[in-house]
Amino acid sequence: MSRQLNYSPLAFYLADQSTQAKFGLLLIALCYGAFLAALPVDIFADRKPYFEFIEFSPVILLRHLSHGVHALITNEPVWLVFNSFMGLLLEPRDVVRLIIFFSASVTAYYLLRTNPKNIWWLLLFLFFPQIVKNFVIHLRQGLAIAVFLIGWFSDSHRKKLIIVGLTPFIHASFFFVLMLLAMTYLYRRMRLAGDLRNILTIIYASALGAMLLVLARLFGARQGSNQELANETTSGASFLLWSLLVVLMLLQGQNYLRRYSFAVSAVLFYLCIYFTSPVAGRVFESAIPLVVLAGLALTGWRRMAFLALFVGFNLLVLAMNSQKPLMGFAPGV
Repeated sequence: MSRQLNYSPLAFYLADQSTQAKFGLLLIALCYGAFLAALPVDIFADRKPYFEFIEFSPVILLRHLSHGVHALITNEPVWLVFNSFMGLLLEPRDVVRLIIFFSASVTAYYLLRTNPKNIWWLLLFLFFPQIVKNFVIHLRQGLAIAVFLIGWFSDSHRKKLIIVGLTPFIHASFFFVLMLLAMTYLYRRMRLAGDLRNILTIIYASALGAMLLVLARLFGARQGSNQELANETTSGASFLLWSLLVVLMLLQGQNYLRRYSFAVSAVLFYLCIYFTSPVAGRVFESAIPLVVLAGLALTGWRRMAFLALFVGFNLLVLAMNSQKPLMGFAPGV
């Protein structure tokens, strides 16, 4: 009974599996997506490249193809085909709004449906910079995250493989996410102990992190020569935060580590390549919805510590950016 006092009546209602409860979660998710999509399109950073994608995706597809099939495959062809098609039907600004609405609504729905008892925490998290920027700035990544969650939570194993398998062709960071998925699947098949899994993940991540940009250049991916990611700063604060949070996960026990092996592996991967690869943050952001769910599954003092650290860090980020236009989300910031 004492455990039930931790949740609000609304959370318990939405935790019900009835049609009305599912509709309630869907409505909340749609409102979240509609709110973000209704914001002025031009006020956020990186809008011009997305307008260009919508207008010139057919040309970009042909250019990649002229460099070989490998260049086409590694440069997000599904994203380009989607933009080519939508550009025929809608104006660029309307396409941007549609992407934001779909990505934000789908992500919110699956997070809320999976853990409705934590609805208030999840709604708070959805507005934190580390998550919301994937819907209002990194549109390509936000779309890939939404598609990934559709596949991840699919009841059909075949459908899951097909949908999840599409995500690297929307955003290339999912090539590495799928590598982590394959690795955790292999661990389960081999029935490796949790400690050994973590050691192997660290070795794997360190080796892969050293080769990320080399592999990108080898296969003609845009990230191999793109300086956008390389210019992102690494203050060390995020490294400290997730170092503390992964310790909480490791202290939760073997059953937890088996159930949330992918989320734990994603955090370890991020930490291993944080200082050596400019794409560390982008790869981690693709997995962060599942990492958040894993954090909320912690119990006792570990859960309280997770909430305090995660909320405190994001509030600190907001405070540090409070003097910047749009909390740092404006162009040129």
